[in-house]
Amino acid sequence: MDFNSAQAYAAFEAVQRQEIEKNKRHDALLAKGAEASIENAELLRQQNDLLREQLAEVKERNTLLQEMYDASKKEAEDNKKEALHNKVFGWVSFGVGTLIGIAGIVFGIIFNG
Repeated sequence: MDFNSAQAYAAFEAVQRQEIEKNKRHDALLAKGAEASIENAELLRQQNDLLREQLAEVKERNTLLQEMYDASKKEAEDNKKEALHNKVFGWVSFGVGTLIGIAGIVFGIIFNG
């Protein structure tokens, strides 16, 4: 092997080593990127699970609030009906009491007079 070919071979080996080192750094960066992507995917999965739990709680609270609203609405309607019934009963009682009072006065006048 002559000096020029030995020198060319050494230069070729140096270029090859540089290329290998470059590929190793590139592979290391890709591996780190893949690990970071895996970690991010896991974090996203955990956040998604938390959001699903929170959504389920919100739905449950919404259902409870809707039930409470419906119960309050029904109770208000029942109270309105009962108030109307009590008002009618009060006027009927007043009317009957008034008639009894008038009848008492009339009978008092007729039998005492």
